[in-house]
This record gives sequence, C-alpha cells and structure tokens, in this order.
Amino acid sequence: MLEALEPRLLLSADISYLDPANSSDITVTDLTLKAEDLGGNLFLKLYQTSDLSNEVASVQMDDAGDVDVNISRAADADSYGDTISVDLSTLSVLDSFVSANGGSLNINFAGGNETPLIADDHLVLQGNGGPNYALNINSSSDTTLDLSSVASDLSVTVQADGMLTVSDGVYSVTGISGVENIIGGAGLNTVVFEDGAALAGRISGAGTTK
Repeated sequence: MLEALEPRLLLSADISYLDPANSSDITVTDLTLKAEDLGGNLFLKLYQTSDLSNEVASVQMDDAGDVDVNISRAADADSYGDTISVDLSTLSVLDSFVSANGGSLNINFAGGNETPLIADDHLVLQGNGGPNYALNINSSSDTTLDLSSVASDLSVTVQADGMLTVSDGVYSVTGISGVENIIGGAGLNTVVFEDGAALAGRISGAGTTK
C-alpha cells in the first residue's frame, strides 16, 4: 500500500544572538557574520567583532530553506544599538549550496525600536570579494555597503530595480539589494545610476568618487 507523502516544510535559518543567560556577551553590540565550511558542513556564524575568537551564535546551512536567514537579538532588542557586519569575502563558500537552492541568499536583520542617534541598529556589508549568487538584504536598520578595505579602482552600478553591481575590472559581485548607503574604496570609485535608479542614503569614501 502506498502512503501519500506530506509536503516538506522549508524552514529558515534563524540566528538569535546573545543569549541573556550568558551575561558576559549580553552587552556586545558589534558583531561580524561569517560563512564557514567546516569539513564539508556549512555554517553562518556570528562573532564579536573586537574578538573574533568569541563565537556568540551560529546556524548550520543544511536545508533548502536555509537560504532565508533571520538574524535578531534574543532579548531586549529595543535597548541596544547593534551593528552586524557581513563579511562578503567569506560568502563564496556557500556558492554551491545557494545555487542549488534557488540562487539567492536572503538576509533579514530584525532590529528593535531603538532611540534614534542613541541606540540605532546598523547592517554593514564589507570585505574583499563576494558570492557568485544574488544577495538580498532586508532590514529595519540602515544598510551600508562598505568597500573601504578595497584598494583597487571600483565601478558600482545602481540598477533601476534597486540591485547593485560592484566590479574592480576583474571580479564582480552582482545582485546585491537593500542597500541605502555606499562607502567607496581607497581608489577611484565610479558610481553609475541607470535610468530610474535611486539610492535612499548617501555615497562617501576615502577614495575619489565620481
């Protein structure tokens, strides 16, 4: 006798950081998100930015629904202004996994209802290199693409659909969405807006921007 199979529920990858039970970590507000391949097992891990040996939260990427990543503070989100820095240079280890599960990694950062200018949340995309898949950012906080660590000249294209493409002439990162602010690299930064394209925030940087 054949039994009907129940449809599989695709669950997201949830990272709830800074467990209130760990009093030594509860006041940490500057965190870095890295992708890691540990013996063939894929993880997204949150580290304390000032002490990268301190892992504060992680999730294994082993289910198709894990391309949807939800990041939030475990408790008292309204009381802290957190900065989550996504290390783009590590995300390429997820290339095969993301490509096999829709081709897009969706990072959702749920900040709290903080007091403006006192406890604001920030989401920062930074680092050399990047993934070979679309990266979609959804956050209630302001989101910045920080390219200040890149020494070479860069070309940034803001598309009409809100997507960003970044290239140094050899390598490129495409399909980044949800960005409000851009910090350019140390070299010449050329920012091109397609017809109808707009950026909600501002463009700045140590290098020359045109």
